[in-house]
Amino acid sequence: MRFWVKKANAIPPFWKIRKAFGETLFYQSLATMAALAIPAIFLEKLVTKWEPEFIYTMIWLSFGVSLAAYTFMWRLIEQIDATRVASLFYLGPPVTMLMAWIAFGDTLQIMDITVLAVVFAGIVLTHIKFQ
Repeated sequence: MRFWVKKANAIPPFWKIRKAFGETLFYQSLATMAALAIPAIFLEKLVTKWEPEFIYTMIWLSFGVSLAAYTFMWRLIEQIDATRVASLFYLGPPVTMLMAWIAFGDTLQIMDITVLAVVFAGIVLTHIKFQ
């Protein structure tokens, strides 16, 4: 039996990538809604306190964390290798740590800074092109 493999450098046209992105995001959102609807109905009775903090948080989660993050990820995948894009996911915890330091005044301990340095070193090693 012979397996046919597409060329590694065969990149689909931009509109096909866009279509895949839209479909992927739609199905992921649909699955998340289905998974969270049952607990929301039975535990929370679908009651929400529409306070400014809740509204700002939902706007941030909907646009900043979801749509913007996916858009940046797909743009990066168009520009660089998927392995290098995947290495950037390790920046999530350090960025969250720095945001907590700025927003809430959390203290950074020596271990936090050490781990931050290790993560940055790993990402730099991932992005260096070796011969």
